[in-house]
Amino acid sequence: VDVIVEIEHHIVDEKNQFHTRYRKEKYEQVANEIREFIGLHLNAEGISHNVVVNPGPSDPWKPYLTLQNCYIRGSNNTRKLHYPRLGAFEVTVHCAKDFISGTRVPQNLDLWSKLRTRRWPKPSRLASDLKLLLVTGRDGGNPGPILTRIKDKIDEAAFSYHSPSHSSTAMPPSSPLTISVARASAGSIAVSLRSQSRPSSSCASSRTGTSASLPRPSSAHTPGRSTIK
Repeated sequence: VDVIVEIEHHIVDEKNQFHTRYRKEKYEQVANEIREFIGLHLNAEGISHNVVVNPGPSDPWKPYLTLQNCYIRGSNNTRKLHYPRLGAFEVTVHCAKDFISGTRVPQNLDLWSKLRTRRWPKPSRLASDLKLLLVTGRDGGNPGPILTRIKDKIDEAAFSYHSPSHSSTAMPPSSPLTISVARASAGSIAVSLRSQSRPSSSCASSRTGTSASLPRPSSAHTPGRSTIK
């Protein structure tokens, strides 16, 4: 086999999904599309390959006791890993040494990372980039610009996600003047409510025997609970 394409994608645990919104069918659908597009592109160029999904972490990681999807490593088994990782959709390429011998194609390449970009890959584009990279290297060309483009696409998507403009839907910070006005308005409302809740002088005179009644609220507007639609 000339090339192994490894896909690590998050496995949705339907029993413990009450606090997450991961869509199981989305992960499986994108993985299948990548498998199909890579097969079409590489088979057309005579490049033998395998696409594997969640094969597990490589050495020196080893299973941790009997816990499912948990691995450990280190001299004292102090480092732990949950595989596949939460929210992951990572696409990694591993090339055989004899296939890339004499070329500048790296043996291992990150083709996409959802953990870094927080975005789904485009299966057709990934397959096209991979084919162009492998064919260029195999035919003695310079794969450098293609490698740079692949890396830049990941970096640009990651930068776009973490940039301040991505949080445009967030509430803008309030200025001190706005806060002061809001506090003043709230204070005025509170004073008004307290003054209305105090008994009137005519009510106080009822203690001396004079009959008086509290003013009844106007029926023009009856406050109620606000409904969130």
